[in-house]
Amino acid sequence: SAADLAQWLPNQTVLVLGAQHVLSLDLPTLGGAVEEARSRSLPRWASADGAGLFGELAPFGFGLYNPSIVEAPWRGFLLAIVRASNWHYCPSSGWDGNWTRVPHHDAQMRQHNRAVVAVIRLADWTVVRTAPLGFPAKRFRARFQEVQDGQVLSERAIEGPEDIRLYRSPAGRIWLLFTFRTMFLAPLRLPNCMDIALCPDFSPAFVEEDVVEFTKEALVGDSHRAQPVFKNFNVVSFLGEEHALIEFSMNPRILLHVDLESGLWRQVVETVVPTLPTLPSAKHFYRGGYCCAGPLAWEGQQVSLGVAHIKFNRYIFLHRFYAVRRTPPYDIVAVSPMFCLNYSGRAYGAPWFESLGPGCETIQFVAGLAVAPGGRIALALGANDCEATLLLLSAAAVLQLLRPSTATVLWRRNDSHLTNAVAHRADDGGELAVLHSVASSFSPPPFGRALWRGGRALNAL
Repeated sequence: SAADLAQWLPNQTVLVLGAQHVLSLDLPTLGGAVEEARSRSLPRWASADGAGLFGELAPFGFGLYNPSIVEAPWRGFLLAIVRASNWHYCPSSGWDGNWTRVPHHDAQMRQHNRAVVAVIRLADWTVVRTAPLGFPAKRFRARFQEVQDGQVLSERAIEGPEDIRLYRSPAGRIWLLFTFRTMFLAPLRLPNCMDIALCPDFSPAFVEEDVVEFTKEALVGDSHRAQPVFKNFNVVSFLGEEHALIEFSMNPRILLHVDLESGLWRQVVETVVPTLPTLPSAKHFYRGGYCCAGPLAWEGQQVSLGVAHIKFNRYIFLHRFYAVRRTPPYDIVAVSPMFCLNYSGRAYGAPWFESLGPGCETIQFVAGLAVAPGGRIALALGANDCEATLLLLSAAAVLQLLRPSTATVLWRRNDSHLTNAVAHRADDGGELAVLHSVASSFSPPPFGRALWRGGRALNAL
């Protein structure tokens, strides 16, 4: 609840934001898309027992969560991708809220991860085509140890990509950025048309021969190379079709250049916002949720919008919006207060809201942003490693949350000559309500339905 946030984060500003819920990317919605509905039955992959997705039964069910979105190759559509996993916290799992021991995880010796691709029509926010993502399973299968406080709890098998983010190159090619023990980039193969009669087979798949794997040797600092896991990278910008600028971390903001043809990575710049915690030294560290959407006009300049994922301990997540300069050194020029989204999910959200008042799921994970029609920002959010939802926020309201920040350049490659060759389209960008705010000296933006009470108190709308 909001009262918990006030207790856990005393004297800090935290906003509980209300947004328009437009779509749940759940099993009935994805499995019942237009082309499947014509057969009047759900496709085999959409069976609730998981057998159609994972090749074996998931005795505790599975979650569909941590979605990402990007402008589709077809005008008037968004492309979405959702993680499907038997590693989840949905009510069907029987999980009792105890984070130290999760019985349904202990009972499953293989973590299955798959992804479902969906095409969303923007005119009415309807899913019109869906299919599981085809990927080379043998390449993304491994053993791993689950370790807590230096003790090995169990050794399991893991299969499939985690938390895929979607990006689009200037020429319209879709790229997947995902985690499997480290980070990978891979182009997505899609059909050439959206007409169901002409293209009945909708089978999105990796282009396996073009998969690019991250190499930690690209990092300049030893402390970053020594991290136990590499995840939550973002594509800041494509530099033409053969190169991309990758955000390794949000603060310090370490940017990597990757040659998509050769697979060569190199660090090009490192900046830091001194007023924010840094990775990896701070307990409360900032990493990628999603970057970047835009361009958007802010304070007389064109910026790209990102959202940072803030992890306070193993299972408390918040976010910040941030604005990025669109020219070298691509530093952060503004940040918002910390925020979470008011009970965005449906499995747990409705009963919690009724009993506790305004608040947020403990686990919220933004992995997609897109500029939507009508001056809005579409935000793709996963809740409690269970649900995937799409929300709409007012672009103007989000930009009013931003406060200028100053970044310091810590390191810059002398021979870097990054030329932003991306042909950006003019985007316009709704409704956002600040339901709660916690603490400090932040002044609320003057938009409708905003609520603000100063000091340390929390007040219900």
